[in-house]
Amino acid sequence: MSQSMLKIITPVGTSLFENYRKHEGSVIDAALKYLKEQKGGEEYDLPACRYPSVKDYLDRIVRKVKPWMAGRDNASAEITSVLKIQKEIKGRYGEEAELEVYLLASDTVSSVLAAELLAAEFQQRSIKAYFTREQHYVIEHLQVHNGVAFQKEGLSNLISAVEKIAGGYYGNLIFNITGGYKATIPYLSIFAQVSSIPIYYIFEDEETLLSIPPAPVGLNWELFERYSNLLEKVAKGIDMSIPEIKKSYGIPYENTDLDMLFFEIRDEHKSHTSLSPLGEFFWKKYRAPLVYVLKQGGYSRASIDEKRSLEKAVNDLFTRLRQLCSKKSDFDFLKDEDIKHVKIGRDCWVFKFTAPQVRVLYRLNWVDETRFALMILDHYFILSKADDKQYGERFQSFYKANQAVLEDKGNYVPLMLRI
Repeated sequence: MSQSMLKIITPVGTSLFENYRKHEGSVIDAALKYLKEQKGGEEYDLPACRYPSVKDYLDRIVRKVKPWMAGRDNASAEITSVLKIQKEIKGRYGEEAELEVYLLASDTVSSVLAAELLAAEFQQRSIKAYFTREQHYVIEHLQVHNGVAFQKEGLSNLISAVEKIAGGYYGNLIFNITGGYKATIPYLSIFAQVSSIPIYYIFEDEETLLSIPPAPVGLNWELFERYSNLLEKVAKGIDMSIPEIKKSYGIPYENTDLDMLFFEIRDEHKSHTSLSPLGEFFWKKYRAPLVYVLKQGGYSRASIDEKRSLEKAVNDLFTRLRQLCSKKSDFDFLKDEDIKHVKIGRDCWVFKFTAPQVRVLYRLNWVDETRFALMILDHYFILSKADDKQYGERFQSFYKANQAVLEDKGNYVPLMLRI
């Protein structure tokens, strides 16, 4: 994990209000009841879009809860867990380690209000926290009253929000799954394992911080390659049940390899199958360029603008390599002054990109004779004539000092290019 800026993604529940009621009694109960509505004899949380219509009641809750929670470490599950994660990270990486908290609210007014209060409290504690109702921090359709909308749209929107926060780089993410809907935990856990993201949570009411480190879990690329035509169709939606799909494509019924990737909706007359939220994520990963960056390399420390510039260069490099090298021997005999601008060490090369001027140190790891993974080791922006003369020497020094690190595939994380 990168030791620079760490992003803690924290789903938000309503433990803040529950804890307030435990300590202060029914003071806010009259206002809280307006955050619910009755439908068909059952009580439902108001959807987030109804926030403006109950603003007066929300203000009443804020006036009571905000002063009560100030400086109170156990005011909510989110506060308790973030503070413990902060202590854990600073103990591991030193006091200079920086944290950012990204609060994700469910599609309910109560979760949105809790997230707003938590963001303000974290800022008071000098912890950078991000939440706004106007952006992707409110996860539309993430609610528990419509299972189909939750699974197909809510979870898909949740994963999309995580991807936006990550910005294509997952090496500095942490999942804090203490708060929010427990139904999201299995999906976030699988997402985290595949993307090498550590998970933290508080165990029940014991306030013990537990962690699940990333496991060496990867995608079964052969499965995706074998059924790529089928997955392409299912991604667009297909009016067949999962058993019908298996029968049509000669897949044994007892073979469940693909089941997790599919989402089926049935009614009295027909079935419709599309990709599940995890299926969409895996399919996107499969179709994305096989590009990896060094966990603690230059990319993790780059600014947003620098990352975009670097991604532009990497995308150009990958595209050109894919066009020019259909097999390993093509690269061995390739003569291209930009792609093979300078050789570093045994098998690393510098790519010269000119819009903007940046030099990229990379190597290719061949999966087989026709497929490769592009490993980005370092980069150097050319801002002056002096820079243009120094980058070769810098890359040589970097390579010599980090050969063992560069050889270990466990030190890399996927880079999902925004293309």
